[in-house]
Amino acid sequence: MHKQQRSIFYHPQSSHRTPLLPISTNSNGAEHLFNDTETTRVTTTHLSPFNILLWSITMATRTISATATVAVAEVRRSVAFGCLAALLAVAALTLCVTLQALVLCHFLDTHREEYSMEDKSIIELGAGTGLVSIVTALLVYISLYYVAFYVVMTSLFALAIYVLMSTLNPYTPDYQDRLTSPGVMVWPDTYGEEDVEISFNSSDRKSWSRMSNCLKDFLQPYNKSQQLQVNIQDCKWGTYFFQKDFEGPDHTKQSCVFYRSMLGNCSGMSDPTFGYSDGTPCVIIKMNRIINFLPDNRSGKTPYVNCTLLEGSDSVSHIEYFPANGTMDLAYFPYYGKKAQPTYMNPLVAVKFHLKGRREAKVQCRVVANNIAYENFHDPYEGKVIFYLRASA
Repeated sequence: MHKQQRSIFYHPQSSHRTPLLPISTNSNGAEHLFNDTETTRVTTTHLSPFNILLWSITMATRTISATATVAVAEVRRSVAFGCLAALLAVAALTLCVTLQALVLCHFLDTHREEYSMEDKSIIELGAGTGLVSIVTALLVYISLYYVAFYVVMTSLFALAIYVLMSTLNPYTPDYQDRLTSPGVMVWPDTYGEEDVEISFNSSDRKSWSRMSNCLKDFLQPYNKSQQLQVNIQDCKWGTYFFQKDFEGPDHTKQSCVFYRSMLGNCSGMSDPTFGYSDGTPCVIIKMNRIINFLPDNRSGKTPYVNCTLLEGSDSVSHIEYFPANGTMDLAYFPYYGKKAQPTYMNPLVAVKFHLKGRREAKVQCRVVANNIAYENFHDPYEGKVIFYLRASA
């Protein structure tokens, strides 16, 4: 029986003696890889199709795994989603190992007779446990490598997420420097690709019912019965409503009520058509929320909505505002965030247009306050909203 010694096979074309596979050396100096019956010869180059395909599979699988790892971090929010992400990661690992094993088997098989015995740049596979055992061993090594790799990467990522989440304030964002002025929106919600166009036929119920239904649904949470259940009505009107403590239920802050009845003739209570049936349409202006935003830099001035006609001044006889003068009371500011004020309702201003003549106009409605910008060409909805109003008889 020959005495076997462990040695390392180096790449025949490499000057750096890079080891490729473990082999054995017997007493006669013959190098082999554990095959009792057959000698198989394989050579490997740095840019072989096997290496290229193996690298591609590895990178693709790592990308899938990284995505799944991010999803696993969400398990604290959704157990089902986290479990699904973990299954995807395991599936990706299994797919990678399987494909690598198949590619390795194919490579070894196709290069079995490529070189002769006298060629010094070959791996002689002989006198061992067989090709299947070699592939099995490589498969185990690859599996262990990827298991260890993913465990370490997942642990590091989970630790980073934990440290990040432990430093965040759940009530206030850390950075707000890019959002200084609130956006302004208009209802009915008829936003197109480029412009906002409110177009209807006052004599066609189907034409304007879409507008009135949109306003009706939008104002539903502002019903008095719903507001009294969640918000307070004894606010000190005309001044900012600063709150240091969480005096609301479930560790929240209080919010002032806003009734739809404050919108007068545009509330939909006395006129369910909101004026669209008689050519006096109503629109509702809402200012978006910004945490801790004060609309007038503590000067005590109340912000208000002002609508001007950019085109078609002869199509509107006059404009009405609800509440009076189109004001937004200071008691609704500052806003402390969705978690701190889950029942907060934006103050609204309704604008009623009395149309005449051609009844087509381009309107700009702006929220007027000292620290609300409206001349930002990159954001057409900052501090203002522009829409087209078209009505036909």
